[in-house]
Amino acid sequence: MSYDAERSSGASAGKFNVVAKAVTVKGDLRFLSEGERDQAKARMLEIAAANLPRTTATLSFDEGPLEADDPATRGDFNFIGSLLYGVDGVGVKGEGGSRSR
Repeated sequence: MSYDAERSSGASAGKFNVVAKAVTVKGDLRFLSEGERDQAKARMLEIAAANLPRTTATLSFDEGPLEADDPATRGDFNFIGSLLYGVDGVGVKGEGGSRSR
C-alpha cells in the first residue's frame, strides 16, 4: 500500500480476498463546542484501542484552526436542499459526488 498525502490518494495491490496490511483513513470532526470535540476524540480513541487480535490502530488529530466559508460559496446547502437537487456530504470543497434528492 502507498499513500500520497498531497493528493489524498493511495494505491494497493494484491488478491481481492486478503485483508490489507495497512489502511489510511482521513476524516474530520464537526462540533458545536470544545466539549463535544473532546468527547468525540475520546470515544474514537476508545474504539481504536479495542483492536481485534493481530491488528493495531493509530489515530492522530491535526488541530489546525479553520475559518468559516461563506455558505453561498461552499458545497454545503442543507438550507435549500428541499428546493432543488444537489450534492451533500462530500465536504465544504468536495467534488465527484452524485446528484440525489
